Amino acid sequence: MFSEPLILGILMFQVLYSLVQWYFFKRKEFFLYALYSITIGAYFLLRYQVQDHYLMVGKYRLHEAVLNNGVIYLALCLYIEFARLFVDSPSIIPRLDKWVKAVSWMMYIYMTVGVLWIIAAGSSQFQRTLHLFVSISFFLFFVYGLYRVLMSGSVLGKFLVAGSFLMASGAVTGLIYRVINPEPGLGELNGFFFLQLGVILELVCLNTGLIYKSKKLLDTTTRSSQLIDRQLKENERQLSDLNAVRDEISNELKIELGDGLSGIKLMSDMVQQKMGGDHISELKKISENSERLVQSMNEIVWSLNHLNDDLPGLISYIREYSMGFMDEVGFNCTINVPENIPDINISGDTRRHIFLAVKEALNNAVKHSGSGCTDISFIISDTLQIQIKDHGRGMGVHTPEHTSGNGLRNMKKRMNFLKGSLQIINENGVTILFTIPLEQTIS
Repeated sequence: MFSEPLILGILMFQVLYSLVQWYFFKRKEFFLYALYSITIGAYFLLRYQVQDHYLMVGKYRLHEAVLNNGVIYLALCLYIEFARLFVDSPSIIPRLDKWVKAVSWMMYIYMTVGVLWIIAAGSSQFQRTLHLFVSISFFLFFVYGLYRVLMSGSVLGKFLVAGSFLMASGAVTGLIYRVINPEPGLGELNGFFFLQLGVILELVCLNTGLIYKSKKLLDTTTRSSQLIDRQLKENERQLSDLNAVRDEISNELKIELGDGLSGIKLMSDMVQQKMGGDHISELKKISENSERLVQSMNEIVWSLNHLNDDLPGLISYIREYSMGFMDEVGFNCTINVPENIPDINISGDTRRHIFLAVKEALNNAVKHSGSGCTDISFIISDTLQIQIKDHGRGMGVHTPEHTSGNGLRNMKKRMNFLKGSLQIINENGVTILFTIPLEQTIS
Protein backbone atom coordinates (compact mmCIF):
# COMPACT_ATOMS: atom_id res chain seq x y z
CA MET A 1 0.00 0.00 0.00
CA PHE A 2 0.98 3.62 -0.42
CA SER A 3 1.94 5.23 2.87
CA GLU A 4 -0.86 6.86 4.80
CA PRO A 5 0.63 10.43 4.72
CA LEU A 6 1.19 10.21 0.94
CA ILE A 7 -2.30 9.12 -0.07
CA LEU A 8 -4.02 11.43 2.39
CA GLY A 9 -1.81 14.34 1.31
CA ILE A 10 -2.73 13.81 -2.33
CA LEU A 11 -6.42 13.69 -1.47
CA MET A 12 -6.17 16.79 0.74
CA PHE A 13 -4.56 18.69 -2.13
CA GLN A 14 -7.44 17.60 -4.38
CA VAL A 15 -10.01 18.75 -1.83
CA LEU A 16 -8.41 22.19 -1.52
CA TYR A 17 -8.12 22.58 -5.29
CA SER A 18 -11.78 21.66 -5.83
CA LEU A 19 -12.96 24.02 -3.10
CA VAL A 20 -10.94 26.91 -4.57
CA GLN A 21 -12.51 26.28 -8.00
CA TRP A 22 -15.96 26.09 -6.40
CA TYR A 23 -15.32 29.42 -4.62
CA PHE A 24 -14.39 31.19 -7.84
CA PHE A 25 -16.89 29.65 -10.26
CA LYS A 26 -19.74 28.79 -7.87
CA ARG A 27 -20.27 25.52 -9.77
CA LYS A 28 -21.74 22.65 -7.79
CA GLU A 29 -19.65 19.97 -9.51
CA PHE A 30 -16.43 21.31 -7.96
CA PHE A 31 -17.98 21.12 -4.49
CA LEU A 32 -19.23 17.57 -5.12
CA TYR A 33 -15.79 16.47 -6.25
CA ALA A 34 -14.33 17.89 -3.03
CA LEU A 35 -16.88 15.85 -1.03
CA TYR A 36 -16.03 12.78 -3.08
CA SER A 37 -12.31 13.25 -2.37
CA ILE A 38 -13.02 13.70 1.35
CA THR A 39 -15.05 10.48 1.39
CA ILE A 40 -12.30 8.54 -0.39
CA GLY A 41 -9.77 9.96 2.07
CA ALA A 42 -11.99 8.85 4.97
CA TYR A 43 -12.18 5.36 3.46
CA PHE A 44 -8.40 5.06 3.18
CA LEU A 45 -7.91 6.49 6.67
CA LEU A 46 -10.33 3.97 8.17
CA ARG A 47 -8.88 1.18 6.07
CA TYR A 48 -5.51 1.69 7.73
CA GLN A 49 -7.21 1.01 11.08
CA VAL A 50 -8.66 -2.37 10.03
CA GLN A 51 -7.16 -5.40 11.78
CA ASP A 52 -8.32 -8.98 11.28
CA HIS A 53 -11.23 -7.76 9.13
CA TYR A 54 -12.60 -5.56 11.91
CA LEU A 55 -12.63 -1.82 12.56
CA MET A 56 -12.74 -0.48 16.10
CA VAL A 57 -14.87 2.67 16.50
CA GLY A 58 -14.67 3.57 20.18
CA LYS A 59 -15.96 0.54 22.05
CA TYR A 60 -17.75 -0.78 18.96
CA ARG A 61 -16.26 -3.50 16.77
CA LEU A 62 -17.46 -3.28 13.16
CA HIS A 63 -16.80 -5.64 10.29
CA GLU A 64 -14.76 -4.13 7.44
CA ALA A 65 -17.73 -4.74 5.14
CA VAL A 66 -19.18 -1.53 6.59
CA LEU A 67 -16.52 0.36 4.66
CA ASN A 68 -17.48 -1.29 1.38
CA ASN A 69 -21.25 -1.03 1.90
CA GLY A 70 -21.15 2.43 3.44
CA VAL A 71 -18.17 4.64 2.71
CA ILE A 72 -17.40 3.28 -0.77
CA TYR A 73 -21.04 3.48 -1.84
CA LEU A 74 -21.31 7.03 -0.49
CA ALA A 75 -18.19 7.97 -2.48
CA LEU A 76 -19.69 6.40 -5.62
CA CYS A 77 -22.97 8.28 -5.15
CA LEU A 78 -21.10 11.57 -4.82
CA TYR A 79 -18.97 10.67 -7.84
CA ILE A 80 -22.09 10.02 -9.92
CA GLU A 81 -23.62 13.37 -8.91
CA PHE A 82 -20.34 15.07 -9.79
CA ALA A 83 -20.17 13.26 -13.15
CA ARG A 84 -23.71 14.34 -14.11
CA LEU A 85 -22.87 18.00 -13.60
CA PHE A 86 -19.32 17.70 -14.91
CA VAL A 87 -20.45 16.57 -18.39
CA ASP A 88 -23.87 18.32 -18.18
CA SER A 89 -25.72 15.07 -18.80
CA PRO A 90 -29.19 16.71 -18.45
CA SER A 91 -28.37 18.50 -21.73
CA ILE A 92 -26.35 15.95 -23.71
CA ILE A 93 -28.21 12.76 -22.69
CA PRO A 94 -31.45 13.87 -20.94
CA ARG A 95 -33.29 10.53 -21.05
CA LEU A 96 -30.35 8.56 -19.66
CA ASP A 97 -29.75 11.27 -17.05
CA LYS A 98 -33.20 10.58 -15.54
CA TRP A 99 -32.30 6.89 -15.18
CA VAL A 100 -28.94 7.76 -13.64
CA LYS A 101 -30.67 9.92 -11.03
CA ALA A 102 -33.09 7.10 -10.21
CA VAL A 103 -30.31 4.51 -9.90
CA SER A 104 -28.31 6.92 -7.75
CA TRP A 105 -31.22 7.10 -5.28
CA MET A 106 -31.40 3.29 -5.30
CA MET A 107 -27.72 3.23 -4.36
CA TYR A 108 -28.35 5.57 -1.42
CA ILE A 109 -31.15 3.29 -0.21
CA TYR A 110 -29.09 0.12 -0.63
CA MET A 111 -26.13 1.76 1.15
CA THR A 112 -28.29 2.66 4.18
CA VAL A 113 -29.94 -0.76 4.38
CA GLY A 114 -26.63 -2.59 3.89
CA VAL A 115 -24.82 -0.67 6.65
CA LEU A 116 -27.67 -1.19 9.13
CA TRP A 117 -27.75 -4.90 8.22
CA ILE A 118 -24.03 -5.36 8.90
CA ILE A 119 -24.17 -3.41 12.17
CA ALA A 120 -27.14 -5.47 13.37
CA ALA A 121 -26.22 -8.95 12.10
CA GLY A 122 -22.60 -8.80 10.97
CA SER A 123 -21.25 -9.93 7.61
CA SER A 124 -22.58 -13.27 6.37
CA GLN A 125 -22.05 -15.27 3.21
CA PHE A 126 -25.52 -14.31 1.98
CA GLN A 127 -24.83 -10.65 2.62
CA ARG A 128 -21.54 -10.81 0.72
CA THR A 129 -23.18 -12.62 -2.20
CA LEU A 130 -26.01 -10.07 -2.34
CA HIS A 131 -23.52 -7.22 -2.15
CA LEU A 132 -21.52 -8.71 -5.02
CA PHE A 133 -24.65 -9.15 -7.17
CA VAL A 134 -25.93 -5.61 -6.51
CA SER A 135 -22.50 -4.10 -7.09
CA ILE A 136 -22.10 -5.90 -10.43
CA SER A 137 -25.59 -4.75 -11.51
CA PHE A 138 -24.82 -1.13 -10.70
CA PHE A 139 -21.40 -1.47 -12.33
CA LEU A 140 -22.87 -2.74 -15.63
CA PHE A 141 -25.45 0.04 -15.70
CA PHE A 142 -22.84 2.73 -15.22
CA VAL A 143 -20.54 1.15 -17.80
CA TYR A 144 -23.42 1.57 -20.24
CA GLY A 145 -23.89 5.16 -19.06
CA LEU A 146 -20.20 5.94 -19.60
CA TYR A 147 -20.45 4.43 -23.09
CA ARG A 148 -23.34 6.76 -23.90
CA VAL A 149 -21.37 9.73 -22.57
CA LEU A 150 -18.39 8.76 -24.72
CA MET A 151 -20.61 8.43 -27.82
CA SER A 152 -22.02 11.92 -27.22
CA GLY A 153 -18.70 13.38 -28.36
CA SER A 154 -18.27 15.56 -25.29
CA VAL A 155 -14.63 16.45 -24.55
CA LEU A 156 -15.40 16.48 -20.81
CA GLY A 157 -17.07 13.11 -21.27
CA LYS A 158 -13.75 11.68 -22.50
CA PHE A 159 -12.01 12.90 -19.35
CA LEU A 160 -14.76 11.33 -17.23
CA VAL A 161 -14.64 8.00 -19.06
CA ALA A 162 -10.84 7.87 -18.85
CA GLY A 163 -10.80 8.66 -15.13
CA SER A 164 -13.58 6.17 -14.37
CA PHE A 165 -11.80 3.48 -16.38
CA LEU A 166 -8.56 4.02 -14.45
CA MET A 167 -10.33 3.88 -11.09
CA ALA A 168 -12.36 0.79 -12.08
CA SER A 169 -9.23 -0.90 -13.44
CA GLY A 170 -7.47 -0.35 -10.14
CA ALA A 171 -10.42 -1.73 -8.16
CA VAL A 172 -10.82 -4.82 -10.41
CA THR A 173 -7.06 -5.50 -10.41
CA GLY A 174 -7.08 -5.27 -6.64
CA LEU A 175 -9.93 -7.79 -6.38
CA ILE A 176 -8.17 -10.23 -8.72
CA TYR A 177 -4.91 -9.86 -6.82
CA ARG A 178 -6.63 -10.55 -3.51
CA VAL A 179 -8.10 -13.75 -4.99
CA ILE A 180 -4.67 -14.83 -6.25
CA ASN A 181 -2.82 -13.80 -3.10
CA PRO A 182 -5.32 -13.54 -0.22
CA GLU A 183 -2.66 -13.39 2.49
CA PRO A 184 0.33 -11.36 1.22
CA GLY A 185 3.50 -11.53 3.24
CA LEU A 186 5.28 -8.64 4.88
CA GLY A 187 6.61 -6.22 2.24
CA GLU A 188 4.53 -7.77 -0.55
CA LEU A 189 1.92 -5.92 -2.56
CA ASN A 190 -1.70 -6.41 -1.63
CA GLY A 191 -4.93 -5.72 -3.51
CA PHE A 192 -5.46 -2.44 -1.68
CA PHE A 193 -2.40 -0.97 -3.45
CA PHE A 194 -4.06 -1.26 -6.87
CA LEU A 195 -7.22 0.47 -5.64
CA GLN A 196 -5.11 3.36 -4.32
CA LEU A 197 -3.19 3.54 -7.60
CA GLY A 198 -6.45 3.59 -9.59
CA VAL A 199 -7.84 6.41 -7.44
CA ILE A 200 -4.63 8.47 -7.82
CA LEU A 201 -4.66 8.02 -11.62
CA GLU A 202 -8.37 8.93 -11.67
CA LEU A 203 -7.60 12.09 -9.69
CA VAL A 204 -4.88 13.07 -12.15
CA CYS A 205 -7.17 12.48 -15.13
CA LEU A 206 -10.19 14.30 -13.73
CA ASN A 207 -7.99 17.11 -12.41
CA THR A 208 -6.95 17.69 -16.00
CA GLY A 209 -10.62 17.68 -16.96
CA LEU A 210 -11.45 20.16 -14.21
CA ILE A 211 -8.64 22.45 -15.36
CA TYR A 212 -9.97 22.20 -18.92
CA LYS A 213 -13.48 23.04 -17.71
CA SER A 214 -12.18 25.96 -15.62
CA LYS A 215 -10.51 27.35 -18.73
CA LYS A 216 -13.74 26.98 -20.68
CA LEU A 217 -15.66 28.78 -17.95
CA LEU A 218 -13.09 31.57 -17.91
CA ASP A 219 -13.29 31.88 -21.69
CA THR A 220 -17.09 31.98 -21.51
CA THR A 221 -16.96 34.64 -18.80
CA THR A 222 -14.50 36.69 -20.86
CA ARG A 223 -16.67 36.44 -23.97
CA SER A 224 -19.75 37.40 -21.94
CA SER A 225 -17.92 40.43 -20.54
CA GLN A 226 -16.84 41.47 -24.02
CA LEU A 227 -20.39 41.02 -25.29
CA ILE A 228 -21.74 43.13 -22.43
CA ASP A 229 -19.15 45.82 -23.15
CA ARG A 230 -20.13 45.86 -26.82
CA GLN A 231 -23.81 46.02 -25.87
CA LEU A 232 -23.17 48.89 -23.46
CA LYS A 233 -21.29 50.80 -26.16
CA GLU A 234 -24.12 50.14 -28.60
CA ASN A 235 -26.66 51.33 -26.02
CA GLU A 236 -24.62 54.47 -25.43
CA ARG A 237 -24.47 55.09 -29.18
CA GLN A 238 -28.23 54.59 -29.52
CA LEU A 239 -28.87 56.86 -26.54
CA SER A 240 -26.64 59.51 -28.10
CA ASP A 241 -28.54 59.18 -31.40
CA LEU A 242 -31.86 59.37 -29.54
CA ASN A 243 -30.78 62.50 -27.69
CA ALA A 244 -29.69 64.03 -30.97
CA VAL A 245 -33.12 63.29 -32.47
CA ARG A 246 -34.80 64.73 -29.37
CA ASP A 247 -32.72 67.90 -29.65
CA GLU A 248 -33.52 68.20 -33.35
CA ILE A 249 -37.26 67.79 -32.76
CA SER A 250 -37.06 70.25 -29.87
CA ASN A 251 -35.34 72.86 -32.04
CA GLU A 252 -37.75 72.33 -34.94
CA LEU A 253 -40.76 72.73 -32.65
CA LYS A 254 -39.34 75.85 -31.08
CA ILE A 255 -38.32 77.48 -34.34
CA GLU A 256 -41.12 76.46 -36.70
CA LEU A 257 -44.17 75.86 -34.53
CA GLY A 258 -43.26 78.23 -31.70
CA ASP A 259 -42.46 81.15 -33.94
CA GLY A 260 -45.59 80.49 -35.98
CA LEU A 261 -47.88 80.47 -32.95
CA SER A 262 -46.21 83.56 -31.53
CA GLY A 263 -46.76 85.25 -34.86
CA ILE A 264 -50.48 84.33 -34.83
CA LYS A 265 -50.87 85.80 -31.36
CA LEU A 266 -49.03 88.98 -32.35
CA MET A 267 -51.13 89.45 -35.49
CA SER A 268 -54.39 88.82 -33.62
CA ASP A 269 -53.39 91.47 -31.04
CA MET A 270 -52.59 93.94 -33.82
CA VAL A 271 -55.92 93.23 -35.55
CA GLN A 272 -57.74 93.83 -32.25
CA GLN A 273 -56.14 97.25 -31.95
CA LYS A 274 -57.06 98.20 -35.53
CA MET A 275 -60.63 96.85 -35.56
CA GLY A 276 -61.67 98.11 -32.16
CA GLY A 277 -64.78 96.36 -30.88
CA ASP A 278 -65.59 94.44 -34.06
CA HIS A 279 -65.11 90.70 -33.67
CA ILE A 280 -63.13 91.37 -30.49
CA SER A 281 -64.25 88.15 -28.78
CA GLU A 282 -63.19 85.90 -31.69
CA LEU A 283 -59.82 87.60 -31.95
CA LYS A 284 -59.35 87.37 -28.20
CA LYS A 285 -60.00 83.61 -28.36
CA ILE A 286 -57.45 83.28 -31.15
CA SER A 287 -54.91 85.14 -29.05
CA GLU A 288 -55.60 83.09 -25.91
CA ASN A 289 -55.50 79.78 -27.77
CA SER A 290 -52.25 80.75 -29.43
CA GLU A 291 -50.76 81.69 -26.09
CA ARG A 292 -51.91 78.39 -24.57
CA LEU A 293 -50.46 76.43 -27.48
CA VAL A 294 -47.16 78.27 -27.16
CA GLN A 295 -47.03 77.33 -23.46
CA SER A 296 -47.84 73.68 -24.24
CA MET A 297 -45.23 73.62 -26.97
CA ASN A 298 -42.62 75.06 -24.59
CA GLU A 299 -43.43 72.30 -22.12
CA ILE A 300 -42.97 69.66 -24.83
CA VAL A 301 -39.68 71.25 -25.92
CA TRP A 302 -38.51 71.27 -22.30
CA SER A 303 -39.39 67.58 -21.82
CA LEU A 304 -37.65 66.61 -25.08
CA ASN A 305 -34.36 68.35 -24.31
CA HIS A 306 -32.07 65.71 -22.74
CA LEU A 307 -30.01 68.45 -21.05
CA ASN A 308 -32.94 68.90 -18.66
CA ASP A 309 -33.00 65.23 -17.59
CA ASP A 310 -32.17 65.78 -13.92
CA LEU A 311 -33.93 66.49 -10.64
CA PRO A 312 -32.53 70.03 -10.09
CA GLY A 313 -33.72 71.04 -13.56
CA LEU A 314 -37.19 69.59 -12.90
CA ILE A 315 -37.62 71.45 -9.60
CA SER A 316 -36.29 74.67 -11.11
CA TYR A 317 -38.74 74.46 -14.04
CA ILE A 318 -41.72 73.72 -11.76
CA ARG A 319 -40.71 76.61 -9.50
CA GLU A 320 -40.37 79.04 -12.40
CA TYR A 321 -43.69 77.99 -13.93
CA SER A 322 -45.56 78.10 -10.60
CA MET A 323 -44.31 81.60 -9.75
CA GLY A 324 -45.25 82.92 -13.20
CA PHE A 325 -48.67 81.24 -13.27
CA MET A 326 -49.67 82.33 -9.76
CA ASP A 327 -48.49 85.87 -10.39
CA GLU A 328 -50.56 85.97 -13.58
CA VAL A 329 -53.79 84.94 -11.79
CA GLY A 330 -53.11 87.20 -8.80
CA PHE A 331 -52.30 84.50 -6.21
CA ASN A 332 -49.59 84.75 -3.58
CA CYS A 333 -47.26 81.76 -3.90
CA THR A 334 -44.70 80.49 -1.39
CA ILE A 335 -42.26 77.83 -2.59
CA ASN A 336 -39.98 75.85 -0.26
CA VAL A 337 -37.06 74.09 -1.97
CA PRO A 338 -34.33 72.04 -0.18
CA GLU A 339 -30.88 73.59 -0.12
CA ASN A 340 -29.18 70.46 -1.47
CA ILE A 341 -30.90 68.77 -4.40
CA PRO A 342 -29.24 65.47 -5.49
CA ASP A 343 -28.17 65.34 -9.12
CA ILE A 344 -30.41 62.41 -10.07
CA ASN A 345 -31.02 61.63 -13.72
CA ILE A 346 -34.73 61.66 -14.65
CA SER A 347 -36.13 60.83 -18.07
CA GLY A 348 -38.05 63.38 -20.13
CA ASP A 349 -41.26 61.33 -20.07
CA THR A 350 -41.15 61.14 -16.27
CA ARG A 351 -40.41 64.86 -15.94
CA ARG A 352 -43.38 65.68 -18.14
CA HIS A 353 -45.79 63.53 -16.09
CA ILE A 354 -44.61 65.13 -12.84
CA PHE A 355 -44.87 68.64 -14.24
CA LEU A 356 -48.35 68.09 -15.71
CA ALA A 357 -49.60 66.64 -12.42
CA VAL A 358 -48.35 69.75 -10.57
CA LYS A 359 -49.85 71.98 -13.25
CA GLU A 360 -53.23 70.27 -12.84
CA ALA A 361 -53.08 70.71 -9.05
CA LEU A 362 -52.31 74.44 -9.43
CA ASN A 363 -55.20 74.88 -11.86
CA ASN A 364 -57.54 73.17 -9.37
CA ALA A 365 -56.34 75.45 -6.57
CA VAL A 366 -56.99 78.56 -8.67
CA LYS A 367 -60.42 77.38 -9.88
CA HIS A 368 -61.91 75.84 -6.73
CA SER A 369 -60.14 77.01 -3.60
CA GLY A 370 -61.62 80.48 -3.32
CA SER A 371 -58.35 81.51 -1.73
CA GLY A 372 -55.65 83.88 -2.86
CA CYS A 373 -52.52 82.04 -1.78
CA THR A 374 -50.82 78.70 -2.32
CA ASP A 375 -47.85 76.99 -0.63
CA ILE A 376 -45.63 74.58 -2.58
CA SER A 377 -43.03 72.42 -0.83
CA PHE A 378 -40.49 69.93 -2.18
CA ILE A 379 -39.27 67.13 0.14
CA ILE A 380 -36.49 64.81 -1.10
CA SER A 381 -35.41 61.50 0.46
CA ASP A 382 -35.67 58.16 -1.31
CA THR A 383 -38.82 59.70 -2.80
CA LEU A 384 -39.71 63.07 -4.27
CA GLN A 385 -42.66 64.59 -2.42
CA ILE A 386 -44.40 67.68 -3.84
CA GLN A 387 -46.95 69.25 -1.53
CA ILE A 388 -49.39 71.87 -2.86
CA LYS A 389 -51.60 73.53 -0.23
CA ASP A 390 -54.24 76.22 -0.65
CA HIS A 391 -56.04 77.96 2.21
CA GLY A 392 -59.51 77.94 0.71
CA ARG A 393 -62.90 76.45 1.34
CA GLY A 394 -61.86 72.78 1.05
CA MET A 395 -63.73 69.99 -0.72
CA GLY A 396 -66.80 69.71 1.50
CA VAL A 397 -68.08 66.14 1.73
CA HIS A 398 -66.35 65.02 -1.45
CA THR A 399 -63.42 62.65 -1.47
CA PRO A 400 -61.16 61.76 -4.41
CA GLU A 401 -63.05 58.51 -5.00
CA HIS A 402 -66.42 60.31 -5.26
CA THR A 403 -65.20 63.22 -7.39
CA SER A 404 -65.93 63.12 -11.07
CA GLY A 405 -63.50 65.86 -12.08
CA ASN A 406 -61.05 65.04 -14.84
CA GLY A 407 -58.28 66.88 -13.01
CA LEU A 408 -58.14 64.45 -10.09
CA ARG A 409 -58.42 61.45 -12.40
CA ASN A 410 -55.57 62.75 -14.55
CA MET A 411 -53.34 63.35 -11.52
CA LYS A 412 -54.03 59.86 -10.21
CA LYS A 413 -53.32 58.34 -13.64
CA ARG A 414 -49.97 60.14 -13.84
CA MET A 415 -48.97 58.96 -10.37
CA ASN A 416 -49.87 55.37 -11.32
CA PHE A 417 -47.62 55.70 -14.38
CA LEU A 418 -44.78 56.88 -12.11
CA LYS A 419 -45.52 54.11 -9.55
CA GLY A 420 -46.15 56.89 -7.08
CA SER A 421 -49.13 57.96 -5.02
CA LEU A 422 -51.58 60.84 -4.73
CA GLN A 423 -52.90 61.90 -1.33
CA ILE A 424 -55.51 64.63 -0.77
CA ILE A 425 -55.86 66.12 2.71
CA ASN A 426 -59.05 68.10 3.19
CA GLU A 427 -58.16 70.18 6.25
CA ASN A 428 -57.78 74.00 6.46
CA GLY A 429 -58.13 74.09 2.72
CA VAL A 430 -56.92 71.32 0.43
CA THR A 431 -53.43 69.81 0.44
CA ILE A 432 -52.38 67.67 -2.51
CA LEU A 433 -49.35 65.47 -1.86
CA PHE A 434 -47.55 63.74 -4.74
CA THR A 435 -45.07 61.02 -3.75
CA ILE A 436 -42.78 59.67 -6.49
CA PRO A 437 -40.15 56.99 -5.73
CA LEU A 438 -36.89 58.31 -7.11
CA GLU A 439 -35.49 54.87 -7.92
CA GLN A 440 -38.33 54.46 -10.41
CA THR A 441 -37.45 57.71 -12.18
CA ILE A 442 -33.73 57.11 -12.62
CA SER A 443 -33.00 56.59 -16.30
